[in-house]
Amino acid sequence: MRKGLLLCALLSALVGCENLGDALTDDLTTTFTFYDTVADDETEPQELVACSYQIGTVLPADSLPKKSLKRGYLAESWLFYQKKTASGTSYDLPPNVEVENDDPYKKGVVTSVTVTSIPLSFQVANWKPIRYTIVFDGNGGKIADGEDKGKQSYEQLFKYDEYKDKDEALLANKFERAGYKFNGWNIAEHKDWTNFDFENEYVLEYNFAEEDDAVVTLYACWLPEGITIKFASDGDTGTMTSQELSFDDLPTQLNKNTFTRTGWNFSGWKTAAGATFADEQDITSSDYETLCASGANGSVTLTAVWNPRCVVSSSQGFKDTDMTATAEGFTFTAPFGSAYQWTLRSGEDTAVLRATGATCTISYAEYENNPADYTLVVTVFDASGVPTQTCWAKFQVNSQK
Repeated sequence: MRKGLLLCALLSALVGCENLGDALTDDLTTTFTFYDTVADDETEPQELVACSYQIGTVLPADSLPKKSLKRGYLAESWLFYQKKTASGTSYDLPPNVEVENDDPYKKGVVTSVTVTSIPLSFQVANWKPIRYTIVFDGNGGKIADGEDKGKQSYEQLFKYDEYKDKDEALLANKFERAGYKFNGWNIAEHKDWTNFDFENEYVLEYNFAEEDDAVVTLYACWLPEGITIKFASDGDTGTMTSQELSFDDLPTQLNKNTFTRTGWNFSGWKTAAGATFADEQDITSSDYETLCASGANGSVTLTAVWNPRCVVSSSQGFKDTDMTATAEGFTFTAPFGSAYQWTLRSGEDTAVLRATGATCTISYAEYENNPADYTLVVTVFDASGVPTQTCWAKFQVNSQK
């Protein structure tokens, strides 16, 4: 009985070891290294990529690396390769590597590899240029002239060739669109999109496509021939009429700001998208493009940007509503009390401004020519003359613009 139990235990252990061996085999891999073609004046080719494969896997030729090894090309086929260890060293083809022997044009080309624990190396037998088609989409425009007049697309066949004397360029734009100017090509379709990815007749890059026989679509970008600029005040006073800009009249100067805002300096314009413009800025074609991208249907709004003449950097005891701009200066209002003492500090200098009064106004004219940082302190007293609270604010006064 004991012998039977021992035999069962031994068999169970052996079965367990067999399963463990299978698990280890599943986890074991071998690294294959892939090299460029050997040139006549080179002793060793350049390494392109190293890949790990699971032992026991059968790799057909089409599963070996092909893409992203050389820009503009695919590795069409591979040869077995072994680094030279000494001059004249020869070697035999490993039994786990099968090659083509019947076709004289493909002799030696790898057809399949069975992965073992021995690392192997391969080199490119042939580089194949990537060929693809570029489709030009009018994106709202149509071909203007010729036998294809009225069509909304045309094509260009492209093949990268690193040995050609001159790089190929995109075909020139053939489209027209009423009320718009052509502004280059975009890889995404946006009918009124203005920011282009590629300019007209852009010199083609070899990485436009990574797949052979791929189709790449480029969409025409358009700028309105004219736009209307509206000016918004953003809390200030005054009015400004709209300004008409024409692409053909660039560069054109923006109208001068006529808005005013008490206690604030005008510092320019901004669009809803965050683009900024100076007062009376000269608008170039690039600026025009930015304005078009910031608006819609040929209209864009520029909103006035204001900087306070008195800038409070930090405070304690004052609420935002306790610090307000006036025509002549910036007024600070203290919390409720019976008496107040206002003190102004700048560096080591201290001046008592007022012994009573709930408000204190800092004159723009008095402090705008001195860029120093000031600290205004107010002590609040109750009816018995006891200090109940101290408030302070650090500020600086900017010059009138």
